[in-house]
Parts: sequence; C-alpha cells; structure tokens
Amino acid sequence: MLRNHGLLLAGMMLSLALIWGCETNPADPSKITEPDVSNEAVRNSSQIYNTVNTVKQVTDVLRGPTAILAVDQPGLQNIGALAQEAQQVKQHVLKAYKLDQPGGAQLLSSNSDSLIWEFTKRNKMEGFTERVRLYYDFGTGKARVEAIKFNFDDRHQIKYDSSTVKLNLNKTLDDDSDDTIESFDQLKQYKPGNNIVEEWAQVVLDPYPAGSEPTGGEYNGRIDYADSSPIQQTVEQARLTKDQGGEWSKVVKYNDGTQSSEKVTFTADGKGTFEEVRRFGTRIEGTFDSPEDDGVGSFTKRTIFPEGSDPKSIYEAGDFTLNFADSTMHGSFEKTVEFKDGSKLTESVKFDESYENGKKITRLEINQSDGSNGILVIEEGLDVDRVTGEWTDANGAFTKFKIDYFADGSARFEFQVWESRAAYDRGEEPIASGKINFYPDGSGEGTVTENGQEQSVTVRPDGSANGS
Repeated sequence: MLRNHGLLLAGMMLSLALIWGCETNPADPSKITEPDVSNEAVRNSSQIYNTVNTVKQVTDVLRGPTAILAVDQPGLQNIGALAQEAQQVKQHVLKAYKLDQPGGAQLLSSNSDSLIWEFTKRNKMEGFTERVRLYYDFGTGKARVEAIKFNFDDRHQIKYDSSTVKLNLNKTLDDDSDDTIESFDQLKQYKPGNNIVEEWAQVVLDPYPAGSEPTGGEYNGRIDYADSSPIQQTVEQARLTKDQGGEWSKVVKYNDGTQSSEKVTFTADGKGTFEEVRRFGTRIEGTFDSPEDDGVGSFTKRTIFPEGSDPKSIYEAGDFTLNFADSTMHGSFEKTVEFKDGSKLTESVKFDESYENGKKITRLEINQSDGSNGILVIEEGLDVDRVTGEWTDANGAFTKFKIDYFADGSARFEFQVWESRAAYDRGEEPIASGKINFYPDGSGEGTVTENGQEQSVTVRPDGSANGS
C-alpha cells in the first residue's frame, strides 16, 4: 500500500505509527455483569484491531526512518537506499525500452521533454495491466520514467497505481554511472466503495554529485477520503539527512472539524521518540531503538485515555531481533491495561515474520491474563493487508474474523461468533456476526447482528461502544 503502504522518508513515516496501534480495551469478563454477546464481540474486535495496529506500527518503526513513509518501497534505512529504489524503477523502464528496440536505444523524437517510448503488457498472474513510459529532454539531458498499473482485477482494492522518477541522465541513456535521481512520486487510486479515494507521496532529494549517494531529502504525502468517510484528509511531512537523523509529522483532519497529530524524531543511530495527540484527547508517547545496526531492537509505548475512560491507560514494551539474511523480524511484547477501579489486565504477544511466495506473512500468538487467547495471520498485500484469525474468550465464546487493513491504519473488520469452539466444529450457526469500519484513531462504526436483530454500533477510541 502506499504503506504497506518507500519514499525516502517513508521511513520516517514509521511514525511509529507503528508504535501506536494502541490496543485499547481488552475484554475483561470480570467486569461483565450480564452476558452480552454483541458488546463483547465489539470489544474483542477493537482489541484485535488495535493489536494488529500496534504490531504494524512497531515493526515499521523499528525498521528505521523510512518504513514509516506511506509508500510501496520496502523499509529504507537511509537516503541512499531510497535512490536505489528509484533507480530500480528507472532500470525497469529503460531495460524494457532497450529490449523493445532491436537496433539499440533508438531516440524516436527530438522535442523537449518528449514521450519517446511506451510499452503496455497485461500481467495475468498478478491481475493488472502495466504501462511503462520514457520521456526525455534532449536539451537538458533530463528524463522522466513512469511505471503505471491499471485494469486491476477483483483481487485488488485499487484501480490505478503509478510510480514516477525524475532524473538527470547527463545526456547518456545507455550509461547509468552518471545518472542522478531528483525526485520520486507515487499515486494510488482506489475503486468505489473504499474509504480511501487517493494516496499520493513524493520524495525530493537534495542535489548530489553523480557517482555518489544522496545525503538528504524531503517527503510529502497526502491521503484523500470518500465523502462517506468521517476522515477528510491525511497530510504528512518529513525531513531526513544522512548521518544526522530527521523528523516526521502527520495531521489527520476529520469532517467534524477535529484533528489528530503525530510526530516522530529519530537520530542517526536508529533511536528516537514519538508522540501523538488524538482528536478526543488520547495521548501516546514512547521510545524506540531500531535493530538495523546490530540486529536487536526495542520499544516502549504509553497510551493515556481522556478523564473518565475505562480503561484509563495502556503500557506496552517489547524486544525484537532482525534476521539480516531475509530481513524478517521476530519478537514479543507485553501490554498492561489499567482500568478505573485499579484492576489490570496483561497481555503477551509473540510474532514471527516469514516470506511465502514473495509475500510477507506475520503470525501472532496472543495470550491474556484472564485466559483469553487467539492467533492472527497478517498477509501483506499490494493495496491492503489481509488479516485472518480466531479468538477464544475466557468464557469460552469462539470468534472467527477477517480484516482488510489499509495503509493509513484504518480497517474493515468482519467477524462471526459461536458459543464455543466445539459449537463451531459441529457446524452450528454463529450466534452473532458483525462488520465494523475502524478509523486510524481507534474509533469505528458498524453493525452487529444477534438473534436475527441487527443494530448499529459506534466504537470509541478506548474500545467501549454505543449501540442503537
């Protein structure tokens, strides 16, 4: 996703957003005076969503000041890595161009900034059509290469995906040694029915000599939402300088006039801090140490909800290792949820990353102090991450769920609940089901059906819910 959703500072975006998946409101059966399947299901949905959010944010942030930026490229550790990603797009286009010219690279036009070549091919395996283009200015020696994907099949949420690299070829199309990258843009447009309409991100590099790596740059990103979404727009900015660190910030604007803000500051050695103020007063702050240098990383995060909330706070901390051979991360973190009456619920989360058929798979094992437990599997996708899993409450209720998790931290959550795992295994009908759209601040809206009756629900950022 413009996330999963590389641009240089993309790393910055990490915003540690990762770090804030703020698992709000773990279910605590001791607090339930009457069985309420629907309310419990909503609370569990909020809890699971926030666990996924925390894991996504944490792993991004720990990968260094680039995984955070909302762009497709894998986590970049420095400005030079970004240039390498942009170089790959350039080489992809130029290689296709040269192969399509039997006699070598033939310049088909001599006009300023002319489209001198394009090629279109259907990728049946991945389910989209790709068009690559090469523009060239013979007067300045500058070029623009484009890789555009469109006509996505039903497997995808997006309808258009483009990457554009602007570069100085120094008037030599066949010689890469004197090329320099000037900027890198990405644009994604989603199919109707999605909360997100469009995602755009850009990295502009500081000028640097040919044959060397860039030393600095700026990142800007924007996400526009559908009119039906409570979110209007997300705006991100970042500045990164090699061997000095940098800063990333994000503002989320809602249609009701409220907004939330995030800020991440990181140093050249991979350490840093993050802070967030959500629109209804939730505050988050934390620290991180990336494993990119020595293979070992850690994070701490504290979430404080507004006065009167229950739970009132959450503390999370974990340690991770990075496998340099395949870039997978492994680790665990502990979470303590404190309620208004002073009681606490603790949770342990273990996760392991792997790659299957080129896709990153993350497996989570979750255990809570009240006996609740679950297993989640996250499959990284081009436009959204797919999450599937199951959850067993302390009272024995069994839930199967699936989530579409988007680059901005929003998600579409669907679940079915059975009286027990045994009831599910016997093929009995679920006793409740629901669909909830979660927003980046942890709030959400949806419907829950129980005993044939459907009701609308609104989820607060702390995980509690109102039904109607």
